[in-house]
Amino acid sequence: MSHNATKVNTVEPDRAGAITQTLSNLNDVSVTSVSDGQFMQYDNTSSAWKNVAQPTATTFNFMQVGAGSSNDYSNSGAGTSISSGDKLRFYAPTSDLVNNIVGATVNSSGGWVDYVTIPAGNYVFLVTYGVEFSGSGFLVYEIAAQTGSGYVGVAQNAVIGPDTTSYDSSASQIVTYLTFGSQVDIAVKVQNLSLVSAVSSQGNTPSERGSLMIIKV
Repeated sequence: MSHNATKVNTVEPDRAGAITQTLSNLNDVSVTSVSDGQFMQYDNTSSAWKNVAQPTATTFNFMQVGAGSSNDYSNSGAGTSISSGDKLRFYAPTSDLVNNIVGATVNSSGGWVDYVTIPAGNYVFLVTYGVEFSGSGFLVYEIAAQTGSGYVGVAQNAVIGPDTTSYDSSASQIVTYLTFGSQVDIAVKVQNLSLVSAVSSQGNTPSERGSLMIIKV
């Protein structure tokens, strides 16, 4: 008399009737020379899942200035006060700074960045910032490009602070797309402000909340 005759993917049951399956036992799977880190990918030509190596990482053309590291703003070289027209500084020590944009450079002193230089091209900008206030005030900031006669705003502004009622149409962050026909210096500039604390009272807030990301597309 025949017992336990049922098979699953050609695998026969043992004396207790149990069937042990492995991935390679499946009819639509072809596994060879397995190694760490591989994953399964479907091959339409052979109508089977195959183990393949991880894809090689590609370089993402972006710059990241500021990643939340702490440093007192009095070390930034920003002077004694934050005023309209000033360039805001971003803290990006070597361990935090990422620059994968070919031809781009970062102007930095003591880890504090006041402007970057990028080549001609199309870019997406993402900017956030934070400061301390001495009262119910606000800080309006913008992306600005060096024109040869100073830094001029080139994108919609953003506003932060406890009282932003005069700028209800502005977001607290800048997300924008910009095109430049030639190499250009880019900074984040103060457009307007009220009751922003002195540089000596800013502490770590700008370094921890300031972030400038530029993606070349």
